[in-house]
Amino acid sequence: MVNGDLWMVFDHYLAIRPWMHDFIASKTKIKRTLVWIGFPSLGMEYFDESLLLALASIVGSPIKVDIRTMDASSGKFARVCV
Repeated sequence: MVNGDLWMVFDHYLAIRPWMHDFIASKTKIKRTLVWIGFPSLGMEYFDESLLLALASIVGSPIKVDIRTMDASSGKFARVCV
């Protein structure tokens, strides 16, 4: 299954593309990447998955909310992967 989908490996995202005959890693351009964005000083009442995903959609395509955000173990900020 190589169609651009993301895979999760040890809590890290992995993207796979079809092999190319002339692939040279040092000359390959990265056109997009996943990043974690943080929402500092956000009240705990806003630590709701659907709300955080909606907020993150302003920046890009939200992938997931950080597990520590969802279990409220890090109350200083909320993180979402986009």
